[in-house]
Amino acid sequence: MKLHELLQNAQSLNINLPKENPDITNISFDTRTVTKGSLFVCIKGIRSDRHEYVKEAVEKGAAVVVSEYPMEVSPAINLTVENTNEALSFLAASFHHNPQTKLRMIGVTGTNGKTTVTNLVKNMLEVCGYKAGLIGTNEIVIGKETYPANATTPEAPELFSYLEKMAEENCDFAVMEVSSHSISLGRVAAIPYEIGIFTNLTQDHLDYHITMEHYAQAKAKLFSQCQHAVINADSPYANIMQNAATGTVVTYGIKNQADYTAKDIESHAGGVSYTVHYKKDPFTVKFPIPGGFSVYNSLAVCALSGVLGVPDGFVRRALRETKTVKGRCELVEIDKPYQVMIDFAHTPDGMENILTAVNEYKAARVITVFGCGGDRDKGKRPQMGEIAKRLSDVVVVTSDNPRSEDMQAIIDDIMAGIPDKTNVYSNPDRKEAIRMAMDLAQPEDIVLLLGKGHEMVQKFKDYEIEFDEREVVKSLCN
Repeated sequence: MKLHELLQNAQSLNINLPKENPDITNISFDTRTVTKGSLFVCIKGIRSDRHEYVKEAVEKGAAVVVSEYPMEVSPAINLTVENTNEALSFLAASFHHNPQTKLRMIGVTGTNGKTTVTNLVKNMLEVCGYKAGLIGTNEIVIGKETYPANATTPEAPELFSYLEKMAEENCDFAVMEVSSHSISLGRVAAIPYEIGIFTNLTQDHLDYHITMEHYAQAKAKLFSQCQHAVINADSPYANIMQNAATGTVVTYGIKNQADYTAKDIESHAGGVSYTVHYKKDPFTVKFPIPGGFSVYNSLAVCALSGVLGVPDGFVRRALRETKTVKGRCELVEIDKPYQVMIDFAHTPDGMENILTAVNEYKAARVITVFGCGGDRDKGKRPQMGEIAKRLSDVVVVTSDNPRSEDMQAIIDDIMAGIPDKTNVYSNPDRKEAIRMAMDLAQPEDIVLLLGKGHEMVQKFKDYEIEFDEREVVKSLCN
C-alpha cells in the first residue's frame, strides 16, 4: 500500500502528506518485525518507549517513522502525531482496509466474565443465523479456523489483521474481549463499537492502573466509542460506565433497579435457572453452569439480545445449549471417586465467585489449589489467601506464572492472608501441589485448580514450560 493511501484512509488522523510516497510493506512497533518498507510507530508501552529504537528500525529498512516529536531518521520519512499509541490503531486499521467499518463490532470489558460472555454472544448470534468471529483470551475464531491468543486483546497490527480476515470471511459480527490495557494504550482507538458490554470491576491490574478509580476510568473509555452500552447495574462502578457512555444505555442486574432483572433464581449442580423481567413479558432462562456469576453472565446476553432485537426464543435456546468454555468451570474426565475442576479465576472476586458456587452444591469437601502471578498486583495475594481459606476445606498454595519473581516469596505473600494454617499446605512446584491435592482427596470431594484455566504454559523469568492442567491431572491418575 502506498503511504499516501494509508494516511488518507487512516480515519481521524490528520497527518500532512509528505512529498514522498513509498510502498509500505507492514505496520510495526517492534524492531523485530521491521523489514524494508515498514512503517515504524514509536509507541510508549508499559515497560519501554519505542522512540529509543528508531535508529535500529531505520537500519533494518523502515521507510517511515511515526513519532510524538520530530526525529532525525534519514533516509526514512518522519511523521509526527500527538499520541503514537492511538495512531498505531488507526494506521493498522487503514493498512488492513478498515475492516472495523465492515463488521458489526461488539466489545466486552470487565474484570471477570469477558471470555464467557463473548462466547455466549457468539453462540447466540450463530443460533440467529449470523456469522460471528471471536477475539478473546482463549483463542481467535474466524469461520472454521482457530488461532492461538497471546493476549486478551491483541496489539493493533495483529488485531486488525484478524478483523480483516473476518471481513474477508463475510462475518456479520466481530465479538471481542477488550482489556483495560488495550483501552488505555489505544489499541482499540480506531474501532467504533456498535455495542459495548460491562460485566464488573474488581481488584486486578493495580500494578498498572495503581488505583481502582483509574482502572474504572480505563474501562469506561470504551463506552465513549459505542452506539449502545450494556452495563451491569449491580456494579459499584456502573455510574462511571454510564456517565462515559455517549450512546444509549441498557442495564441488567439482580439487586439494583435495571432494565433486565433476574428473579426467582435457582442454583444447583446442573446450572442456574431464573426469570428475566423487562419491559415485555417475562421469560425463563436455564443455563447449564452453576453459580451467581453465571446469572450475571447469561443475563448480560439477555440484555444484549434486547438491543439487537433478538427474539426471546433464540436467546433462551442459545443459553440452554451452552457448553462449558475451556478453563471455566471445566471438569476433567478422570476415573476417580472425586471431581477435579479447572477455572481461570485469578482475582479475589473471581475466586470468591467460583468457590461460593461450588460450595452451593458440594457433596463433601472443597480442596483448592492456587497461586498468584508474578510481576502483577501484589495487593490481591493476601486477599486471595483469606478467601481460599474461608471458602475451602483444604488449601494448597503453589505457583501460577511466577515470571521474574521468586515463587516462595509469592507464596509467602499469599500466606500472610491466612493466619490459621490448619489444613493449609504449600508447594512451589504446581504439578506436585496438584498431586498433593489429589492424594488428599476423598470420595465426593471437589479438587479445584484455580488461576491457569485455558493456559497451556507456565511462565518463568527467562523461559516457559508446557503446562496443560488437564494433561497433568490425567498423568497423575496413571
